[in-house]
Amino acid sequence: MIPISARYGMLQIASIAVCCSVALAEDSPLLKRPARSFVGTKAGQVRDDNGLKMKLVWCPPGKFTMGSPKDEKKRNANESQVEVTLTKGFWLGKYEVTQGQWKRVMRTTPWSGKKHVEVGDDYPVTYVSWLDEVQMCSELTSEERRGTGATLGSRRITIAGNSAAEAQAAQFTKRYAPPTHDAQTLLDGANREALKTGRRLLFVEGGPRREPCREMARWMDDQHALLSKDYVILKVLDTDTHYGDVIGKFRSNRGGGIPWFAIAEPDGTVLATSDSPLGNTGFPSSFEGKKYLKHILDHTARHLAPAERERLIESLPND
Repeated sequence: MIPISARYGMLQIASIAVCCSVALAEDSPLLKRPARSFVGTKAGQVRDDNGLKMKLVWCPPGKFTMGSPKDEKKRNANESQVEVTLTKGFWLGKYEVTQGQWKRVMRTTPWSGKKHVEVGDDYPVTYVSWLDEVQMCSELTSEERRGTGATLGSRRITIAGNSAAEAQAAQFTKRYAPPTHDAQTLLDGANREALKTGRRLLFVEGGPRREPCREMARWMDDQHALLSKDYVILKVLDTDTHYGDVIGKFRSNRGGGIPWFAIAEPDGTVLATSDSPLGNTGFPSSFEGKKYLKHILDHTARHLAPAERERLIESLPND
């Protein structure tokens, strides 16, 4: 859940859940610490036990009135007051998410070159859409659920001048590094297959270390039988060679994060992308994201029946 405030026409993030963790030996005493409770103990409780050291404030379940009083000046007709019940509590960011925090997680700077923006790590994030914010929160929440959320420890190993340590480090890196491919070769093969079979290209940009990217990859694998009726699926990772050159053929705006996808003809004509009016939908698990993906499927699928397109949307998880 991320309450958002609109300020001077630009959305700013108001809350987020975050994590940073490291692997420890199985016999480490730090692993025996009791798990932290996600539920706060009282309204206004503050915690910052996360990788970004972001201060979060506990908002307990309860009721409040949302909307504008009828006598408020310049109110809109659709702002009638309603009573809202929160059945679950949540942690709200005490301050706006900063540009420094955003860059550490998303590795993008969507505010760059924009007017009326103060630039610096301590200034708030601007020029990000609601979907951009959902994607950031989704990724950090996924990381939080996989671990304790706290940084348990770190260790620096000096290998300079130590040939044995250098060899061990190189072997470890080679063993656990994600596989790399030539993105241009993959694209050429996918286009040939699409042209040969009368299908279109479903191009997906992702990264091996980002949970939303892994979620989208798993969803595409699970739904491959349906998706492959209309699309040749091509997944390109930011670790692949010629990655930037290939991405540039489909995507002009690199500020919306990943995963990102496009539907294109074999000749490279882009028919649709995941850049909705609200921003990059990423892995479309939100209501608006699913709605936009349905729109894309309805306008680009030539072989999938309406009922099959509905099945694809229904197979997506809910935020």
